[in-house]
Amino acid sequence: MAFLVRKVSRAKWPDEICSISELNADLMTADLRTTGNTLSLWRIENEEELQSAVLALAASSKTSKIENVSVVWIPEELFSSKGIRIDNANVGDTVIFDLQNTHRDACDLTYKKLGDVAEIIMNEMLKEGHYKKFTKSEIKTALSNAYLDDRITEEKCNEDLIQEIKKLIKV
Repeated sequence: MAFLVRKVSRAKWPDEICSISELNADLMTADLRTTGNTLSLWRIENEEELQSAVLALAASSKTSKIENVSVVWIPEELFSSKGIRIDNANVGDTVIFDLQNTHRDACDLTYKKLGDVAEIIMNEMLKEGHYKKFTKSEIKTALSNAYLDDRITEEKCNEDLIQEIKKLIKV
């Protein structure tokens, strides 16, 4: 079963299932921030590939320092069951070149559909336990390994992040 992965700030989400109308506005503007009525996601074929999506998220071209990464993963069919179209037309913003094509967009989002996405995420996070926080140490290891395996497109990577990775592997 394929999953779609989204980075989240767990502290902004409730600790128990609630009505969408009760959700914190900050999570809508942070975790569900859209551009062009689309929401960026990363597709994995199974839960064993979760670390790949986390690596893609941790290595955005805008990332300047290594931080914890918290994610929720959602069965892909939950989006289609709510009429949310998933598109793979845009390459993802990651400097891990072999993961760029795993990017997906939830498209044509409206106020109602964004509420549906919030409800899906909340249910998966709280009810299904499809949430994990990857520590800074785990991210350091993943980025170091990706660098050593020549998977990072250095010219697209933020210089501060490259320097931090090089210090970790003592290059």
